[in-house]
Amino acid sequence: MSVLTKSQASRTKGRARVARAGARRQARRAAAQARPLAAGARTAARKGIHHARIWAAPRLERTGHALEDRVAPRMAAMLSAAARRIEPVPPRRRRWPVLAAGLVTAAGLSATAAYLLKRRAAASAPDFTTPADADGTTMPTEVPSHLAASDANGRVRTG
Repeated sequence: MSVLTKSQASRTKGRARVARAGARRQARRAAAQARPLAAGARTAARKGIHHARIWAAPRLERTGHALEDRVAPRMAAMLSAAARRIEPVPPRRRRWPVLAAGLVTAAGLSATAAYLLKRRAAASAPDFTTPADADGTTMPTEVPSHLAASDANGRVRTG
């Protein structure tokens, strides 16, 4: 590291200031010379782009129609086939739980119907008992006339 004296530092700063000013002047001259060239290049580029677009547009249109007519149907078919191949198979539903639930429900309804029929039959059946005797047992009293000519199992005898 070197140490500069005040006079050396001020001379260095002065030289840098002069160099900066010279660089600015040269940059302004170069910019002034480049402006017309840039404007011409811009105009040429616009014309070139315009001509390129005029040339490319019909070709792109033709290519698009050719792709629509020839390639697109094939691509659509290939994509559909690929989708069918990778689609997962839906899981098979097990039917035995539904069948078991149906059987349980049917059994419950049958048991309920049997209970209700038995209860109705018991409610409409004639009462053959008398009030309890002294010893607490009940004995049948008189047999109704429609049961008088019947067997032990309830069959009616004729004649």
